[in-house]
Amino acid sequence: MARVPYTWRQPPYPGDESDKRWIDPSMIILCQDGDIDTAIGPLLRTLYEPIGKGLIGAVFVHETMREQLIEKVRERMTVMHRQVKSHALYARALQRAKCLGAELVSMMKPDDIGFEYTLTIPAPWLPCIRFVTARSWPN
Repeated sequence: MARVPYTWRQPPYPGDESDKRWIDPSMIILCQDGDIDTAIGPLLRTLYEPIGKGLIGAVFVHETMREQLIEKVRERMTVMHRQVKSHALYARALQRAKCLGAELVSMMKPDDIGFEYTLTIPAPWLPCIRFVTARSWPN
């Protein structure tokens, strides 16, 4: 193994140019009888480190499974990779989600008396946007 000189600088994150373009993105489609526990594993890995190859780009969930998925994601969510928080894409994505008015599923922290919970920033988050179904489309 070649010897690398010591430097106090950290290598660029992520280092493989995956923050410039999508590389092998995946999608989760969770139907009414789908297994949430199986589907949640890759999603949690993506939330831990959302910049890289082979990540989850979109999650489509049947209406009846939505609340269960959100609850399980919040229970198992961990703090994201330390270098993601300072990446420019994290701040831009959060700004876009707020601009769209999307509901954010994230780690919640209680106030001093545990009465009101607020979004923990910086933390992993998942924007939720509802789509109109064909049956509810106006004529």
